[in-house]
Amino acid sequence: DYLREIMPHTGLPMWTISPEQLQASDIMHSCPVRGVLSGVGGLGFGALIGSVTGAFNFDSTRLPAETLTQMLKRGAKHSGQNAWRMAKVFGAIGLAYSTVECYVEKYRGKHELANSTIAGCLTGGALAVRTGPFGMTLGCAGFALFSTAIDALMDN
Repeated sequence: DYLREIMPHTGLPMWTISPEQLQASDIMHSCPVRGVLSGVGGLGFGALIGSVTGAFNFDSTRLPAETLTQMLKRGAKHSGQNAWRMAKVFGAIGLAYSTVECYVEKYRGKHELANSTIAGCLTGGALAVRTGPFGMTLGCAGFALFSTAIDALMDN
């Protein structure tokens, strides 16, 4: 519940935050919580994208002696597998990027576009670690460019 006070020198009402609301805000702004929430959001978004793309790239020709129901079940299974695969990828990217970006912002002590660039580079490089130094460099550059562009677009 908000406590109402009057601002000095203006006479206008001022709303203060209760200790419980402040604690809840601190929890929601912690880096692990932000990372998990982004990961869960990524799971959902990835599942949506995966199910849609899975439906489009499914070979809808009937196999010999296959009923329509069996073909639809096969299509649903294919779409579900694609949705789960995409959900894992988007969830991992959301978790990694959001967590890194939060810690970069806390370390630098300011909210600016450079945080997205740094976090994008670190995340892109880490996600491409299996591809070697050249792949990590490309992952760093590509993810940094993409995350900077998206953040610049969202801030405007």
